[in-house]
Amino acid sequence: MRVISARQYMLLICLFIIGSSILYLPSLLTRYAGEAGWISGIVGTVGAMFSILLYVAIYRCMNGLSFEQYLNVTLGTWAGGMLNLLYIAFALILATLNINDMGTFITTQIETATPLVTILIVMTVLGTYAVRVGLEALGRSTEIFFPLICLILIFFTVFLLQDSEIDLIKPYMGFGLFGIAKASLMFMTFPYWEMVLFLVIAPHVSNQYRTIRKAMFHAVWIGGSCITVLTLLCIMCNGAMLTSVNTFPTYRLAQSIEAGGFFGRLEIMMAGIWFVTIFYKITICMYVALVMISRLSGTKDWKPLTWPLALVLVPLAYYVSPNSAFTGHVTTRIIPGTVVFMGFIIPLFLLLLTTIRGQLNRGLRE
Repeated sequence: MRVISARQYMLLICLFIIGSSILYLPSLLTRYAGEAGWISGIVGTVGAMFSILLYVAIYRCMNGLSFEQYLNVTLGTWAGGMLNLLYIAFALILATLNINDMGTFITTQIETATPLVTILIVMTVLGTYAVRVGLEALGRSTEIFFPLICLILIFFTVFLLQDSEIDLIKPYMGFGLFGIAKASLMFMTFPYWEMVLFLVIAPHVSNQYRTIRKAMFHAVWIGGSCITVLTLLCIMCNGAMLTSVNTFPTYRLAQSIEAGGFFGRLEIMMAGIWFVTIFYKITICMYVALVMISRLSGTKDWKPLTWPLALVLVPLAYYVSPNSAFTGHVTTRIIPGTVVFMGFIIPLFLLLLTTIRGQLNRGLRE
């Protein structure tokens, strides 16, 4: 079994959380909570801390089993197999949407003359190669990229503070508590409840239970802080209204940076952060899907499945979103419910079922 350290596991989760969130979430948070979008980021991060307790409890119930085996043992072969298929589909949907997001961003903001399908093919091939290299190499690479991403984000924060206006975050409760609650739920849905996929990777972590709990908590805190700070900067520099209507508010924010009149056009660095983080998110989703497919089918080696999966992902990513209006509808109306079901409701049901069954078995033994 390939093993990664708890630190590498934490960094993988951090990059997964930042992923597409770094470009999209500030817009969604301000759309629902207005000037209080940054407050909803804090509330959502705190709420995610409690969600981590759910995942850690499930991992403890796995008791050395893989996630797929745990589902089969808990629900039976047929029901467990169906749920395995649902999680495979969930991982593939996330990979498909993120590949499409990458292609849409590049073809609308950077390389407007490049065909979308070209970007999709390149991104899928890169993700497939990374998956074939293995989890250990992917984990080690995070120790190189994560410090660079942190340095770039600190650089942006320092130079954006000089153009910020504290008055733009007022009124603090313009959309009321309901707006903050709705934005906080959206924040928990997109980066945090997608973390259920890391239960598949958890058995590969050395010194498991305590280190996994600590790694998840640290990852949520670090990733949530990055998104919250960027949301606050977007509001303080551009205002809540402009942030809410921009599809890529942090990219637009980076375009306004001019360091002493010498450095300019630094938005490509922000795009670079997004390219790296979403690459990790796509790769993790592909890896989880491949591992679950191989275990469900009884295949010992999942690597022969990588290129056939890539051939499926490219057309899916191309046709999943015919236009930006459809993408917005799917992102705000359909995907959140799916993520809540797969990342919160099902894990909660599994934990309750395991707990009740354990108490019944204990009572029978006594």
